[in-house]
Amino acid sequence: MTYTRTISLHPEGLHDAEIVCLAFSPMGTHLATGDKGGTIIIWEVKTGKKVSVLTHTIKAEHALEVASMLWDTAQLRALFIGRTEGVGEVLPDALDAESSMVINTGTSDRMSCMDFDSRTSSLALIAGPAVLICRPMGLSGDYVPTARLPRPRPPISSENDNEGENVRPRDIKINRGATMIFVTYLEHGIVCWDAVQETALWQILTEPPVISHASFLKDNRQVFVALGNGQALMYRVSEPRPRLSLQFHEGPSLESPRTAVLLSGRAVAVGARNTPVRIWNLEGELMQEISPDSARGRLSGVYSACDAGSIGNLACVVQEGADTSKQRIIMFATPLERSSLAEVSVDVYVLYVQDLVERSIVFVKDHILWLSSLAVVLVAAAVISRPAAWDIIGPIFHEWLRVGTQFATSIYSWLSLHGQWTFDRVLSAGSVAVRFLLERIGRGLQYLSERIMEYSREGNTQVPGDTREGL
Repeated sequence: MTYTRTISLHPEGLHDAEIVCLAFSPMGTHLATGDKGGTIIIWEVKTGKKVSVLTHTIKAEHALEVASMLWDTAQLRALFIGRTEGVGEVLPDALDAESSMVINTGTSDRMSCMDFDSRTSSLALIAGPAVLICRPMGLSGDYVPTARLPRPRPPISSENDNEGENVRPRDIKINRGATMIFVTYLEHGIVCWDAVQETALWQILTEPPVISHASFLKDNRQVFVALGNGQALMYRVSEPRPRLSLQFHEGPSLESPRTAVLLSGRAVAVGARNTPVRIWNLEGELMQEISPDSARGRLSGVYSACDAGSIGNLACVVQEGADTSKQRIIMFATPLERSSLAEVSVDVYVLYVQDLVERSIVFVKDHILWLSSLAVVLVAAAVISRPAAWDIIGPIFHEWLRVGTQFATSIYSWLSLHGQWTFDRVLSAGSVAVRFLLERIGRGLQYLSERIMEYSREGNTQVPGDTREGL
């Protein structure tokens, strides 16, 4: 099973600075690209067309570089953006981007990595040397830190780093339920933190200790790390010895090699600037090397992967020299095996249902007044044309309206009590749209009930008392 090239994305005139970040949407339908100038572009993967361009979404004196991006797996169009100077934003709908929430870390450091748990609305992120857990607060929904993890135990060779200047976290992963957070550090190994007690559950110190990048497999039971000496190791959690050792480069140290998990956790990859992306299976067999098709182009070391449906996607940034205007994104794809497809099919079906619900809610929200007016006109016309029918259906319909109004009011009250980020894989458009919808439904039902009763009284007044004459 190998990746084959599909299309190329050409961001000329859109990305004026170097592309430093790529992120696939959960369903693999869109790709977000971010550059050092602060611009983010959303692409449609299938056609290669530009969907939207986001620039300077944060109110700042100057543009802030894009440092990391993360799509929410529960709210399909929500995009988390980490920037420099300790701030970022959350776009509830990256394809529209009419509004956003702010991520304020309280630091002035670069937000280099993020992970999100939709069940608890917990955002785990790295800002400089700090590892933070953020949650939405207040009516605005802005994310602020609620916890800061302590420094990990230093390796034996550096027991004197008491001031913490050498603590440099690289990658972060949060489990479902936000009870554990996995962090890889440049010189402090891999640490699993208890997110509630803020204590270390276990720590793996690699040899040599310098970790450039790491990726956790889907079950969080294995971690694949790239070291600064050109070696890559696969660890089982809580085991001090690696189960797999690979050599992805020989010679001088590489500039920031990156890792990735491919094919639903059945393969891993390592890539760096000016080197091919090498893909291995979990037994350590080299499966493929991906290089640009042009002798002038060089891989920048920035790439992203996503498995959705029956297709595995891979995107790589190619640069031609130092000219950032001559950069492009090459897309690759491979069909997933049936065994891999079975593992992701349930999640993909859920995502498709969420996408359908999201589109339906957006349509109803945008046309709620028109739909309510049409319903009132149709019901009023029916009652006026046949007033006698209201004697039969009136009590039933009025009771249905009363129950429906109470139901909508109770749900709206529950949402107001629990905040706006409580949905997990339900109504993926988000609770903001749901709140808006339920509020309009409650008002519409009340208005509809009043109008129907008014038209009913007028109709009964105009008709003679004996309605059985025509029978």
